[in-house]
Parts: sequence; structure tokens; C-alpha cells
Amino acid sequence: MDNDELKKHREDVLRRHREQCKKCKEVPPQCEVERILSRIGKEVTFTYPGNEGIKRGILKDRMVIESVNEVGAVPYWDVVDLMEFKEEKEPWLRIGYYRMPRERLVFGGQTSITETISIWKKILVNTAREKKWFRDILEEVMKELKK
Repeated sequence: MDNDELKKHREDVLRRHREQCKKCKEVPPQCEVERILSRIGKEVTFTYPGNEGIKRGILKDRMVIESVNEVGAVPYWDVVDLMEFKEEKEPWLRIGYYRMPRERLVFGGQTSITETISIWKKILVNTAREKKWFRDILEEVMKELKK
């Protein structure tokens, strides 16, 4: 996707969200999910531990799921990010989260696993082969998708 396509994609994602979000209609200008989604098309940066370097890329797409945090009063949102790095042959996937202590939205996925799509596939396939409970989850997901 070039920059114009990426901007159009971000606007489409935000428009679809606004159509479904009651909070966006009640609380201008943006709800928390809209703020999280608005990062699509922006730079992502990884600073590896020690002297391993820095990696910069673009957030190509994002899914946001509101999480339930029964333990405390701090709200959480889980995110699944699709990212692109110029020096990489394939996209990367990251699963992380945001939280909002004291009315401030904070990214909390600094220590999340971020890997290429092929490594995620390997993780999912190998785990599903070895762990029945995980395979059951994936089978239920596939049933839901067929509905």
C-alpha cells in the first residue's frame, strides 16, 4: 500500500468503527478505540535490548478488542497489529495492548511477541498439534467464521 492507499484504509477503518460505536456518537471528538485505530499508517519503532539495534516500520492495519479487567478499574484494549518493515520480505504481526490509567492512553505491548507471519503460522500450527486445548480454540474460531 502506498501512502494514499494507507490513508484511505485508515479512514475506512475509522468510519466503520464510528458507525458501530455508541461512544463515538456521544463523546466527541474520539473514543479510546478510535484513538488506538488512528495509529494505522504511522511509524512503529522497536528498540531491542542491549546493542541489538532499532527497527522502524509502518503500522499497516490494526484490530482492537475491548478487554475485561476485573482486577482493577483501569480499562484495557487488546490489539492485533500488522506491520511492514522495508528491510523485511514479509509483514510482521504483533499482539499487544493499551491501558488507560488516570485518563491517559498508554501502549503496553513493549514486551509482546512480534514476529513475521510465517513464524506466527509456525507457532500456531505447532501449538495446535501439541496442545489439544489450543486446537479446540482454533476449531471454535473456524466454526464462528463459517456462521
